[in-house]
Amino acid sequence: MHDPEDPVSLPGNGVTCIYKDLSGNIWLGTDRGLALFNPEAENFIHFHHSEDGVPHTVFDIRQFDGNKLWIAMEFGGIAILDLTQRMFLFLLTKCVFNI
Repeated sequence: MHDPEDPVSLPGNGVTCIYKDLSGNIWLGTDRGLALFNPEAENFIHFHHSEDGVPHTVFDIRQFDGNKLWIAMEFGGIAILDLTQRMFLFLLTKCVFNI
Protein backbone atom coordinates (compact mmCIF):
# COMPACT_ATOMS: atom_id res chain seq x y z
CA MET A 1 0.00 0.00 0.00
CA HIS A 2 1.22 3.50 -0.84
CA ASP A 3 2.08 5.71 2.14
CA PRO A 4 3.18 9.26 1.21
CA GLU A 5 5.18 9.43 4.44
CA ASP A 6 7.11 6.22 3.68
CA PRO A 7 9.60 6.48 0.76
CA VAL A 8 9.93 2.67 0.54
CA SER A 9 6.20 1.96 0.29
CA LEU A 10 4.54 1.12 -3.02
CA PRO A 11 4.73 4.23 -5.27
CA GLY A 12 1.00 4.14 -6.01
CA ASN A 13 -2.04 2.13 -4.99
CA GLY A 14 -3.08 1.45 -8.58
CA VAL A 15 -1.03 -1.65 -9.50
CA THR A 16 -1.27 -2.08 -13.26
CA CYS A 17 1.12 -5.01 -13.80
CA ILE A 18 3.42 -7.43 -11.99
CA TYR A 19 6.44 -9.06 -13.64
CA LYS A 20 8.98 -11.63 -12.43
CA ASP A 21 12.29 -11.26 -14.31
CA LEU A 22 14.72 -14.05 -15.21
CA SER A 23 16.64 -13.47 -11.95
CA GLY A 24 13.49 -13.87 -9.86
CA ASN A 25 13.06 -10.17 -9.06
CA ILE A 26 9.46 -8.97 -8.72
CA TRP A 27 8.65 -5.70 -10.53
CA LEU A 28 5.42 -3.77 -10.12
CA GLY A 29 4.02 -1.16 -12.47
CA THR A 30 1.76 1.34 -10.75
CA ASP A 31 -0.17 4.49 -11.52
CA ARG A 32 2.79 6.41 -10.08
CA GLY A 33 5.83 4.63 -11.49
CA LEU A 34 7.88 1.43 -11.36
CA ALA A 35 8.89 -0.43 -8.21
CA LEU A 36 11.14 -3.36 -7.41
CA PHE A 37 10.09 -5.50 -4.44
CA ASN A 38 12.84 -5.96 -1.85
CA PRO A 39 11.98 -9.29 -0.15
CA GLU A 40 14.62 -9.01 2.59
CA ALA A 41 13.26 -5.71 3.91
CA GLU A 42 9.71 -6.31 2.60
CA ASN A 43 9.60 -2.88 0.97
CA PHE A 44 9.96 -1.30 -2.47
CA ILE A 45 12.68 0.46 -4.44
CA HIS A 46 11.21 3.16 -6.69
CA PHE A 47 12.19 3.76 -10.31
CA HIS A 48 10.52 6.58 -12.18
CA HIS A 49 11.34 9.22 -14.73
CA SER A 50 9.70 12.57 -14.56
CA GLU A 51 10.64 15.89 -16.02
CA ASP A 52 7.58 17.57 -14.53
CA GLY A 53 7.63 15.88 -11.12
CA VAL A 54 4.76 13.48 -11.88
CA PRO A 55 5.75 9.81 -12.37
CA HIS A 56 4.33 7.99 -15.39
CA THR A 57 1.81 5.16 -15.16
CA VAL A 58 3.47 1.86 -16.07
CA PHE A 59 1.21 -0.43 -18.12
CA ASP A 60 3.45 -3.40 -18.93
CA ILE A 61 6.92 -4.84 -18.24
CA ARG A 62 8.79 -7.39 -20.38
CA GLN A 63 12.38 -8.68 -20.39
CA PHE A 64 14.49 -8.88 -23.57
CA ASP A 65 18.14 -9.70 -24.22
CA GLY A 66 18.40 -11.26 -20.76
CA ASN A 67 19.36 -8.05 -18.99
CA LYS A 68 16.96 -5.40 -20.31
CA LEU A 69 13.48 -4.61 -19.07
CA TRP A 70 11.14 -2.85 -21.50
CA ILE A 71 8.60 -0.73 -19.62
CA ALA A 72 5.49 0.54 -21.42
CA MET A 73 4.42 3.86 -19.94
CA GLU A 74 1.58 6.31 -20.18
CA PHE A 75 1.49 8.62 -23.22
CA GLY A 76 3.25 6.15 -25.54
CA GLY A 77 6.63 6.11 -23.86
CA ILE A 78 8.93 3.12 -23.57
CA ALA A 79 11.68 2.95 -20.99
CA ILE A 80 14.44 0.37 -21.32
CA LEU A 81 16.12 -0.45 -18.02
CA ASP A 82 19.52 -2.08 -18.48
CA LEU A 83 19.84 -4.24 -15.38
CA THR A 84 23.57 -4.81 -15.92
CA GLN A 85 24.50 -1.13 -16.15
CA ARG A 86 21.59 0.15 -14.00
CA MET A 87 20.76 2.74 -16.65
CA PHE A 88 17.52 3.89 -18.29
CA LEU A 89 17.00 4.68 -21.96
CA PHE A 90 13.75 6.48 -22.80
CA LEU A 91 12.04 6.10 -26.15
CA LEU A 92 9.14 8.48 -26.63
CA THR A 93 6.65 8.09 -29.43
CA LYS A 94 4.40 10.78 -30.75
CA CYS A 95 0.86 9.69 -31.50
CA VAL A 96 -1.27 11.56 -34.02
CA PHE A 97 -4.94 10.76 -34.31
CA ASN A 98 -7.12 11.83 -37.22
CA ILE A 99 -10.79 11.93 -36.34
